[in-house]
Amino acid sequence: MNISKKKLPDSQYEIAIEIEDKEFSIYRNKAIKKLSKQVDIPGFRKGAVPEKILVEKFGEEAILAEAADEAIPELLTKAIVQENISPIVRPDVALKSMKPFSFTAKVTVFPDIEIKKWEDIGVAKKEVIIKKKEIDEVVEQLQERFMERKPVDRVAQKKDFVEINFSGKTPDGVPLDGTESKCHPLVLGDGNFIPGFEEQIIGMKKGEEKSFEITFPKDYQAKHLAGKPVIFDVKMLTISEQVKPEVNEEFVEKVFGKKMPITQMRKEIEKMLKEKGEDEERTRRENELIEKWEKASTIEMPKVLIEEELNNLSKVMQDRAQGAGVAWEQYLQNMKQTEEEFREGMRPEAEKRAKQRLVIGKILSETKIVLTDDEIHNAAQEMLHAHHHHHEGETCDHNHDIEKDSDEWKMAAHKLRVERLFDRFLGDHPSKKRAEEKQEA
Repeated sequence: MNISKKKLPDSQYEIAIEIEDKEFSIYRNKAIKKLSKQVDIPGFRKGAVPEKILVEKFGEEAILAEAADEAIPELLTKAIVQENISPIVRPDVALKSMKPFSFTAKVTVFPDIEIKKWEDIGVAKKEVIIKKKEIDEVVEQLQERFMERKPVDRVAQKKDFVEINFSGKTPDGVPLDGTESKCHPLVLGDGNFIPGFEEQIIGMKKGEEKSFEITFPKDYQAKHLAGKPVIFDVKMLTISEQVKPEVNEEFVEKVFGKKMPITQMRKEIEKMLKEKGEDEERTRRENELIEKWEKASTIEMPKVLIEEELNNLSKVMQDRAQGAGVAWEQYLQNMKQTEEEFREGMRPEAEKRAKQRLVIGKILSETKIVLTDDEIHNAAQEMLHAHHHHHEGETCDHNHDIEKDSDEWKMAAHKLRVERLFDRFLGDHPSKKRAEEKQEA
């Protein structure tokens, strides 16, 4: 077997393989035996059909094609081992000649990665300071969340909570699916209905009935309504004014489930905001550190890894659209994009993420981080519990046995190594420090 190897761009090699006719005849014989076992020919047992009969039935060209299918995987595997190449995806094979038998294979490998002085790269830490204004904003948000509703005898105004009956029909009186509701709750001015609807409700009195025309947006997700004029018949059932509760000890107990002075409540809010700010600052530093490592790196990115990341990003977006009840085709239509345009728009982000993934992998390979089996097992359990908690309705087995070297085990180990890597460069994560302080207390 003759083998030659040529370096190509995008972290690829082209391997050319050629064998003599005598060696190829071995694979032709394998093909004959295989076909003999598969075919039903009267007068012959399976596996005992003579070669001449098989050639007459299938033709020499088909037998040679079967022989090539037998030869290529075996010969390519031998060549890859001999040349010490590790493919990351299935090689792209092209048949060159049947006599002598020869073919080429484009093999994509992990790229060479160079990161200049990555050990010396750091990110400064910004102090998290919570201002009085931020605490006031949270208090106001809590007041709005616990609004008190008081029935009023006046016309509906912006910010009122109302209940209405409504139904929609075409301008010529035909009822439309998906445009009817009874005792429908609505806060006027929140913009939860199609544009123009809530404005028509403002000014109505309790018991009043009203008809008006609204044209649905052209990109509305229900295609039978998109861009269409609809006549709505509406009846006002109730009108309630929303009143912010007074911030007193009764309000504090209602919000926090326990009695405490207002000053203590503000301290609790400040603590919550500070913890949130510290976690966000840590995330910012981690992202900046990765970006600095990436900028310091030299990588000839394989296109296949970028495409793989593009597929991942596309899957995430499709899942989000589905979770919002929007079909992927409708989402693209709303964005005024084709599938190709969406992928091209995401390509820079995909390339950045793929490159950062390789950079972190390279640094981890050069950093000694020792993990115990117990640490990995506990981390895998936490990931599993978090997954079940995220998907409401799923039951969570807290004693789930996670096998060593399973996918869950490997993912948990990688996650732990990345966390320990960040700890080395940025110090312990704020949540870890808080847990230690809580234990000491």
